[in-house]
Amino acid sequence: MFSVAHDIGMGSGITGAHVLRRTFATQEYMRGAELKKIASYIGDLESTTSEYYITVKSNIIMGGKVMNVTPFPMKGGGK
Repeated sequence: MFSVAHDIGMGSGITGAHVLRRTFATQEYMRGAELKKIASYIGDLESTTSEYYITVKSNIIMGGKVMNVTPFPMKGGGK
């Protein structure tokens, strides 16, 4: 897994397939892919995919600084 992560430029902190699946799912979601298709690609359920594998970051302005935040997934897979 380390060599695959290294080859695609994800760095040396990759220790398992979960990180690769999460990165793939998040990137596909951000590109507009349907949740059902993402779940199919990674071999998981839609509810599990949205709850554990998709991380959407948002920029907020706090105290005059732009901060990148990651909201916690909603129970039941709501996005």
